[in-house]
Amino acid sequence: MSVRLRLTLLYSLVLGLTLAIFGLVVYFTMYRALSSEIDRNLYSRADTVTRQIRVSDSQLFSLQKIILPDVDVFATPGVYLQVVDSSGRLVAHSSNLGMQSLPLSEETLALAREGKCFLETVQAGRQRLRVYNQPLFVGDKLAGILQVGQSLSQVQAVLLRLRILLTFIGLVMLFCATLLGWTLARAAFAPVERIIRAAAAIKSGSDLARRIEYKGPPDELGRLTETLNDMFNRMAQAYRRLEETNEAQRRFIADASHELRTPLTTIRGNAELLLKMGECDRLLMREALTDIAAEAQRLSDMVSELLTLARADAGQEVQMSRLELSELLAEVARSAQILAGEVSFNASIQSLPAETCVEGNPALLKQLLLILLENAFKYTPPGGQVKLSARVVQNAAEVLDKWPVAASYQASGLPEGACVAISVHDSGMGIPAEDLPQIFERFYRSRHVRGISGTGLGLAIARWIAGMHRAGLVVQSVAGQGSAFHLFLSHC
Repeated sequence: MSVRLRLTLLYSLVLGLTLAIFGLVVYFTMYRALSSEIDRNLYSRADTVTRQIRVSDSQLFSLQKIILPDVDVFATPGVYLQVVDSSGRLVAHSSNLGMQSLPLSEETLALAREGKCFLETVQAGRQRLRVYNQPLFVGDKLAGILQVGQSLSQVQAVLLRLRILLTFIGLVMLFCATLLGWTLARAAFAPVERIIRAAAAIKSGSDLARRIEYKGPPDELGRLTETLNDMFNRMAQAYRRLEETNEAQRRFIADASHELRTPLTTIRGNAELLLKMGECDRLLMREALTDIAAEAQRLSDMVSELLTLARADAGQEVQMSRLELSELLAEVARSAQILAGEVSFNASIQSLPAETCVEGNPALLKQLLLILLENAFKYTPPGGQVKLSARVVQNAAEVLDKWPVAASYQASGLPEGACVAISVHDSGMGIPAEDLPQIFERFYRSRHVRGISGTGLGLAIARWIAGMHRAGLVVQSVAGQGSAFHLFLSHC
């Protein structure tokens, strides 16, 4: 059963109950009004009759000594009068009773002897009568009972017509209301039908760019349409991200296969050469083993980086702790001295307060900084300079505005307010502006650095680590003059 039909039936049921209650109220109100009118008429006629009764001898208590008025004067075709004595014998009656008399029961005589005036409804033949019984006293003695009765046939006929009229009008109104309700429900649910058709079209056609058109007021249906369109927008964005992720994964697999194939080919070639030559040429053997060791180390580093990125893609949870940044930077500086080679390295971290703390993972932060330093050493020619510096700043702009750059790229969001800025400056070859957005992509290698060894995974790992720490990572560079990588960490 559709919602439209259920609403129509519910509306019809409520309306039917309302009409039924209304009809009952009207019917019983009319019944009470007609009954009250009959009772008042009986009271009035009985009172008029008793006021015209005359007693001929007050010492005699027989009803025959009471002079009764002509009851036919007070009778009408539907109103009957009769007088009975205290024993129930008929003394007088209106002519419209003919050979009949109003019903008289022992209970009626008993109540009359007690001096009570009362109304009762009795059955006389095929019709029901409303009878008013009024005792007639001479002094304190019961002389008789005056009975004034009126037929209820007219009242019953009026009430029957009223029942028929109310039933007919109620059924007609219920039918018309049901038909109108069904029509209104169809009109009200027409936008819903359009929404369903549009959603079905999006589903069947996989057209995620399509949206539901709605030109009505901003009511519930308008808000529903807006919500669905927002949901479709998010679905389209999620689908695009999924496609981009799938494309990145395909590219990642292709690049990884290519990068892994090179060291494996070198290792295999050298191993086959050693097998063929044996120990006849020790110098050549040493060179081959050196190449194998170097490629094996390169392969090991690449697999380690791939595993790091795989854990990042799997949503690895990083354990954070409170750590003193000066100790971490001192360890990084000591490791950088070994990596520097022929490049001059300077660590300016003394200006950082000794108790400067951050929330982070020490191993990952150390890995991030060593990635930045290793890249700086790699792309700075011998005799060049690399500098590691750290200081507390009120905002990231204090650092970024001081570096004279031709191009800048923000790899992750910057923290708000005061933070710790860690910068790695080099005087190397710099990065062309068109390469800046791509250097954090996996396996990306600029055509300007093809002669320098590398996997193209380091900066991708650095961006992931910065994101896990909600840290800002920004690169600024001047082609041919050097680059600066800035890491902004919120301090405790």
